[in-house]
Amino acid sequence: MKQSQRLFYEKYQKRPVQIETYFILKSFWSVFLISIVGMIFQFLAKFNFGRSLLLKVSAQAASVVIHVGFQYPEKFSAGFFSRQPPSEEKIEKARFSVTLYAEGWKKMLADVNDQYSTPPDNFISAKIKGSNPGYGTTCVCLLLAAITVITEPEEMPSGGGVYPPGYAFANTSLTEQLNENEVTFDVLFEKDLSDSKH
Repeated sequence: MKQSQRLFYEKYQKRPVQIETYFILKSFWSVFLISIVGMIFQFLAKFNFGRSLLLKVSAQAASVVIHVGFQYPEKFSAGFFSRQPPSEEKIEKARFSVTLYAEGWKKMLADVNDQYSTPPDNFISAKIKGSNPGYGTTCVCLLLAAITVITEPEEMPSGGGVYPPGYAFANTSLTEQLNENEVTFDVLFEKDLSDSKH
């Protein structure tokens, strides 16, 4: 997302959106375990000995984990992965959603480098959602992106190269095509912040 914003600024002089991404864990226990592992990793990474140990252990551990993990995926993924494929019912019930919250200004400034002198006056919330993320939605997104590259080359960035998807497909009909194929982009609500205290 940040690369897309950089390119929009450089190529089209559009003010970049400042983005922060968060993810939610199911329990405090998960947060606690990830924090402990992160602190140990951070501590070891500060010292030459620790970095050397991490590199040696990670190379050896990766080999063992890959071998053992493939043999016992249920145990090494806390039941998340299995040797058995998911049931049709499980696949059909799988859902995903991403909720976006944004604050900004209703009125655009004349120059992209100008700064606002007032706090943001508009709030908006949107949701992207779909079903069957692993088997269905991934395939739909890839196929529609490929079709868009073929059918709308004039709307794609010129000159070739590697571009982030937000920038590459910004002027195409990909979002509309995804909406028609059960990957929906919905505005949940919009709120005027100009009257409320910030």
